[in-house]
Amino acid sequence: MLQDFIESSNLQARILPCSAKGSLIKCRLFSCSDFDVLVIFFARDKISEGKVKTSLNSDSAQRIENSEIEERTGYMAEFLPPISIYGVKVLLDRKVAKAEMVRCLVSEKKTLEISPKEIREANDNALIADITI
Repeated sequence: MLQDFIESSNLQARILPCSAKGSLIKCRLFSCSDFDVLVIFFARDKISEGKVKTSLNSDSAQRIENSEIEERTGYMAEFLPPISIYGVKVLLDRKVAKAEMVRCLVSEKKTLEISPKEIREANDNALIADITI
C-alpha cells in the first residue's frame, strides 16, 4: 500500500530494507472537534496537546487509541507513515519541517526515508507548527 502510494505519486521517498536508528520521526493520530489529524514529530520529542489544539484552532485534540488506528487507517499504530493516510489533516512539527531528510519505521524490518518537502506535497494542506515540548 505504501510502496504503491510512493510510486503513483512519483515521490523520491524510498523504503529501506532495515530498521533504521537515529533521528526518527513518529506519527500519531489525534481526533479534534470535527476531524482527525496526523501529527508528525521527532521520536525524541514529546507532543504538546495544547500546542496541537492551538495550531489547529480546535477545542480538543485527543490521541486516538492504538486499537482504533489500524481500523481507521489500514496501518498498525506503531508503524503509521507520514504519507498515504487519506482523509486526515497533517500537522508537521517545525523541527521536522526544517530537516533535509527524515526516517520513519514502517514495519519491524523496514524504514521509510523521505524529505519533509515530499511529506508536505503528498498531504494536501499540511500545516507546520511548533507542537513539541
